[in-house]
Amino acid sequence: MLVGVILLLFSIFGGFGDHDFHFDHDAGADHGGDSDHDDGPSFFSFRVLVTFMTVFGAIGALCRNYELSMIISSGIGFIAGLIAGLLAWWLMKQTFKQQASSHIVDEDLIGKSAMVTTAIPAGGNPGEVSLEVKSQRKYFAAKTVDNTAVPLGTQVVVKEVTTSVLIVELKP
Repeated sequence: MLVGVILLLFSIFGGFGDHDFHFDHDAGADHGGDSDHDDGPSFFSFRVLVTFMTVFGAIGALCRNYELSMIISSGIGFIAGLIAGLLAWWLMKQTFKQQASSHIVDEDLIGKSAMVTTAIPAGGNPGEVSLEVKSQRKYFAAKTVDNTAVPLGTQVVVKEVTTSVLIVELKP
């Protein structure tokens, strides 16, 4: 029980066992409809196992204090630990579902209105635009579709996203 309590406190306050929530992002991500993302923490994650160990030890010790046999105390402790572990796992899964992604992909930008923050010169040289995407203000280098000049403060619409700049046109 003491080992479980120490590990649980270490996990909560020291960040030990943060491997439960790992994220693996592929730089060449497929922008199709399917995604292969993790569904949340495993039932055998560090925090779930520590919760199980702590409750198993505490309830088992409490039962022994009331002079129940070792087998009955262990059984009751095991069932209580299993229930506590399931509850911890369920709570972590609920928390995992609430996480939002701030990762911006090309599809998030196309069709968005933007404001020119640095004039876009004629001839294909980039200027700068700002726009709000996923509740964030972002700034991007931008060129116009037809390589014309666009003055500061003009509203434009994103038509295309390339590796280095947004391709924009005047907002109708």
